[in-house]
Amino acid sequence: MIEFEGDEQNILARVLTRSAVDPEFRRRLLSDPGAAVAEVVGEAFPEGWRIRFIEQPADLDALIVLPRVIDDSSSPSD
Repeated sequence: MIEFEGDEQNILARVLTRSAVDPEFRRRLLSDPGAAVAEVVGEAFPEGWRIRFIEQPADLDALIVLPRVIDDSSSPSD
């Protein structure tokens, strides 16, 4: 099982660096991200653990993923 204790940044850096130079690996990140990351880490993802990679469209300067809504009652109302 993958343990992400203290090594997350290193793992992510390795995955992102490889995705920038290895087109086949990049395709696997998009189609089967768990298997692709496990290939870099050397271990399978825990059962039921999900991850998704997306490509930044060329017409955007930044792509930001918002966090999950934890409690709808705390959302500011406009």
